[in-house]
Amino acid sequence: MQVDDRVRFCTGFIGQGTNEDFCAHGTCFCVHLIEEDFTFDYLISAQHLLWPNRKKNPERPPDSAMVVRLNTIKGTSRVLSTPPNKWIYPDDPSIDVCAMRFNELVHGPTDELDVRSINLNTMIVGSHNARSVGLCLGDEVFICGAFVGRVGYRKNIPIVRIANIAAMPEEVIDFASPKKPAYLIETRSLGGTSGSPVFLNLQSTRVQGRQEHGFQVGMTSAKTQKSTTHLVLPYLLLGMIIFIHGGNYSQEFVSEDDSEIHPLQDAEFNAGIAVALPISAITDLLNSDKAKEGRMDEFRKKQKQSGAHPERDLTSGRC
Repeated sequence: MQVDDRVRFCTGFIGQGTNEDFCAHGTCFCVHLIEEDFTFDYLISAQHLLWPNRKKNPERPPDSAMVVRLNTIKGTSRVLSTPPNKWIYPDDPSIDVCAMRFNELVHGPTDELDVRSINLNTMIVGSHNARSVGLCLGDEVFICGAFVGRVGYRKNIPIVRIANIAAMPEEVIDFASPKKPAYLIETRSLGGTSGSPVFLNLQSTRVQGRQEHGFQVGMTSAKTQKSTTHLVLPYLLLGMIIFIHGGNYSQEFVSEDDSEIHPLQDAEFNAGIAVALPISAITDLLNSDKAKEGRMDEFRKKQKQSGAHPERDLTSGRC
């Protein structure tokens, strides 16, 4: 399997600190959707990275900002503050996902951020039925995200972990996704990937008849409508990592004489199975009333700035 290097840089790192002492807690990634000829970019991540105690205290959002570290075109990185009240969360606190409009980041016009954006209109499993892409158990996937042991000194250096689908999202997973069915992914790797995007490999050299799909390079926004370059890469966004299972199965580790159970040091290691929320959890959040209201506000601001008053039903999206 080969992974185009550019796909890694749809990601950023979430954590704390400054450019000099940044500490990564997990990953976020950039997606975009297109409505009314406008492009809206969002940062997506796992809820527990931004609001770790939401399940226990759903009425008390965090009052301190978490920072996002993104790369610049100059080969360095920029640490940017994310206001807590700008993140959007599902009504159900058990669904471990959150989103923020990219233009809510506090950054200057000279930042020249180098971030790729995944097209939710074309580059997700949900826009192609399972039969058309041949989705099945054992399918090869890859995960892009932070390796917290080496995030990169001058810039983010996300890593790629090759994995396989171990179980389809047939049932909820009590310890990680108690309300929404999720994938189980065999990662063969240690944790630290919360918030990382998971891509399904569609390389035609592996399975005949699979189509290639578009991947957008460069940031766009409803405000600037910058022109972008489009790649055609053989991947689809499958979901997002929210949990790494690291259970201690002490009963499986028995001493030589079988007289007593002695957990080995490896018993504390990651079992290799990750939980991935399906892409539908992300699209559901971005289609929520709160997210739609934010886009509606941007429509109105754009109209006011242009002085135009088109006869348009913004609710239905029709002129």
